[in-house]
Amino acid sequence: MWGSLFSEKEGFVEETADDVKKSEAYRTTEEGEALRIFVAEVDVEPAVAPFPHSAAECPGLRYRTVDDGTRMLSVGAAFIRDNWLPGHVESQFHVDAIRAELEGKAGF
Repeated sequence: MWGSLFSEKEGFVEETADDVKKSEAYRTTEEGEALRIFVAEVDVEPAVAPFPHSAAECPGLRYRTVDDGTRMLSVGAAFIRDNWLPGHVESQFHVDAIRAELEGKAGF
């Protein structure tokens, strides 16, 4: 996986859709996994650039259409989680020096 795009990871689309649902649930109820997702988008004006009319015509790109008909292209995202550590960090807690450095600090 190192050196590859996350979007090329098997199951990426499904995992991302699930994370977006979790983020929306937390935003509206403040219950469940404390996950926030921020998506950066740009509007795509058909008159300016000859983009296809659907994502099916241009695989890999994610569009959404807003109420006024403007098409938005997702260009980036950031995930923020509260009280969470990535598995590759958490798996190292058996190392005394790492655990000693983190213990006693907020959230650990």
